[in-house]
Amino acid sequence: MVKRLIKQEDSKLNRQFEDFAGFHGFKPVLCRPYRGQTKGKVERTVQYVRKDFMVGIRYSSLDDLNGQAISWCNKVNGKVHATTGKIPFAQLKKERLSPVKREYILDRINLRRVQKDCLISFAGNQYSVPAEYVGKDVAVVGELFTLVLPYTNTICMNVFLKELSNAYPDDYVPLVVDNAAWHSSGALEIPENIHLYLLLPYTPELNPIEMLWDEIREMGFRNEVFASLEKVVDRLCVRFLISNAARVASITHRTWFLDSLR
Repeated sequence: MVKRLIKQEDSKLNRQFEDFAGFHGFKPVLCRPYRGQTKGKVERTVQYVRKDFMVGIRYSSLDDLNGQAISWCNKVNGKVHATTGKIPFAQLKKERLSPVKREYILDRINLRRVQKDCLISFAGNQYSVPAEYVGKDVAVVGELFTLVLPYTNTICMNVFLKELSNAYPDDYVPLVVDNAAWHSSGALEIPENIHLYLLLPYTPELNPIEMLWDEIREMGFRNEVFASLEKVVDRLCVRFLISNAARVASITHRTWFLDSLR
């Protein structure tokens, strides 16, 4: 919360939380300031956990604590509630909650203010958005999907395509690839929501992935000896792929490819 006034419509929500609520399709309802009893159900739950679960427990790690907490939740939610006279697990099924299909990516870098011409700027390009968002901040979600596989062959390529399709079942995924044998093999299994765009032969300058190698070497593999291949993979995943998704998007961005899809 940035600014809380008596009326909800006069209050100002945190921009990131407001975007999170819009992404998942729910509307925050604000409690009155300095009145904890207006959100009593939440406050009472904290007290209940402290007294009924936390007192006297022992745990060796965070995973152990989480495991005990899940077991405790399953136990108490399977009993008849003293106030409602109903079993919480049974009531949960009746709510028919929608499953979360996509993860909300928390990335402050990707917040953009929509200009008067209904455009936002991202990675050196401009994109149009509906007019009702003019003057508001929107999140540009650029997600990074990667797999570390043992070989570069058709079998591993099929694994990658299948996992990519499963990760974005409701999206159309255009994929730029070079002319490697495993990209055009007759045994290649391409899901319906993925389309491969083969580059011209001998044109590495057009391949976005080629631009990553120098960046990877400079950021995590310069003048260093690793004890094992596993250490190399860990460095690649943790330092570059996981923590630098926005940087990868910036390096691999190609205007000509986006223009060709319009």
